[in-house]
Amino acid sequence: MNTVLWQFPGGKVERGEQILDAANRELQEESGLRANTVTPLGKYLVNNRRSDAFMHVVLAEDCVDSRLRPDSEEEIISQWVTQEELHSLMNSGDIINVHILAGLELLRNHKEPHPVR
Repeated sequence: MNTVLWQFPGGKVERGEQILDAANRELQEESGLRANTVTPLGKYLVNNRRSDAFMHVVLAEDCVDSRLRPDSEEEIISQWVTQEELHSLMNSGDIINVHILAGLELLRNHKEPHPVR
């Protein structure tokens, strides 16, 4: 599939790296921002039929400029949109990436922090 997809910053947790630290590193690599507050929203299985790998979803707040070198194979165009615009894009069928759909649902249902396990 050679398609441009909407998605949130994200990526792999490196060996020995904590989940919240990895989330902030990926945010810096992909958006040029670092969050002063990172709150776990939840997690979900990426493909429960083939793997026990989880995708962790966090809320990054109080962000400041801080860029790390992005991965060379990624082509990223950043665009700021409101939550309402995201929901409109989802409802129109423009957002089809399961990871952003799951992340939006966890954000929508966020009431208090979930422990990272």
